[in-house]
Amino acid sequence: MPVKINTGSLVKMAAFAAITAILSQISIPTQPVPVNLALLSPMLAGWLLGPMYGMISQLVYLLLGAAGVPVFAGFTGGLGHLVGPTGGYIVSYIFMAGVTGAFRKRLRGKVLLMGLVNILSVLVCYTLGSAWFMASLHRDLLSALAVCVVPFIIGDLLKAAACAWLAKRLMAIPIFRAA
Repeated sequence: MPVKINTGSLVKMAAFAAITAILSQISIPTQPVPVNLALLSPMLAGWLLGPMYGMISQLVYLLLGAAGVPVFAGFTGGLGHLVGPTGGYIVSYIFMAGVTGAFRKRLRGKVLLMGLVNILSVLVCYTLGSAWFMASLHRDLLSALAVCVVPFIIGDLLKAAACAWLAKRLMAIPIFRAA
């Protein structure tokens, strides 16, 4: 059965693709993975738009970047970023939105449980991103975790908590109640 997407949903999906692009620029350039606020957006997209629209919003972000629009961290873009060692982290945004969106209706307003789901979402990012990193650079798991996960754990836990708090408040706004 075809899915009907209304104008309001299109606008919200486009807005979340743009929010992801903006939060990607608020970054500290570190190698090989920059520290930025981008992880907030896919989690929020899932909570506020639901799984399908949240995932589509992140797919739009990914496709814009793949086409060369400078939406990735450091105002970069291009297919090379997606097929490179850190591309798995960007691709994981689609699945992060799906994870949080899957729990949207069941956990509405339960901040602690929403935070735990956000942590699960971050684990999806770590898993896909680290596997991609390992495969593209032929690295072992411990070296991938040391470079791509361990330095980010505290910040990502803070982002997961902040996202739960923010999502609860934003879900009370009428435009996000119906999603």
